[in-house]
Amino acid sequence: MSRATVYRATALCVEFHNRSQQVQDSPERVSGYEERLRELEQHLARTVLEKNQIIQDVRRTVEILAQQVQALTLENEELHTALRRTQGNITQFPQHAHEADEH
Repeated sequence: MSRATVYRATALCVEFHNRSQQVQDSPERVSGYEERLRELEQHLARTVLEKNQIIQDVRRTVEILAQQVQALTLENEELHTALRRTQGNITQFPQHAHEADEH
């Protein structure tokens, strides 16, 4: 503990001293803490591995989605180009028979 911590956090220092005294008085508690610490470290390691796998999966999914968006954008541009080319060749027919008489 730093000197600043000792001066500012007196309650924390008292708690630390009390717990260290408990450990000295009953050494069997230390092995329990060590075992619990190993369990927590193993759990943390598994959690980090799972998190890293999730991040990898998300990155792969984002890449696939980006490729799909790119492909759809190109397809959309091609369709718009084809539509613009054919618009000059479109002949509109009257919708109803009486419209034909008006033209």
